Amino acid sequence: MNYLMTYLVYLWIPFSTINPVNEALPSWSSNERLSHDIEWMLNAPELKFKFSQKVRISLFVTADRQMVVLKTDARKKKIDGFIKSRLNYKKIKIADIESDKIYTIKVDFELNGE
Repeated sequence: MNYLMTYLVYLWIPFSTINPVNEALPSWSSNERLSHDIEWMLNAPELKFKFSQKVRISLFVTADRQMVVLKTDARKKKIDGFIKSRLNYKKIKIADIESDKIYTIKVDFELNGE
């Protein structure tokens, strides 16, 4: 029994020193978080054609923290429409983002037509 208790203590010690709260969280700026959120919102498009381009998206953030896409430089209207349908009037959950400001984000689109 004593051997079992010693074994359990040895197993417990490494896990007791790990504290996920003290681990360093990435300190992203609000622009980096916005870019990450937009890339996540545009993930997995259901478009059935080949397309490869870095698309620049200009968007406005309202006082209610909603995005409004002003323009994109996409070469295809379907990509432009897809971006606007996914982003327009969606709420941003970033607390410290500046409202009434225009942001420009670049997104890399790689569609293989499947």
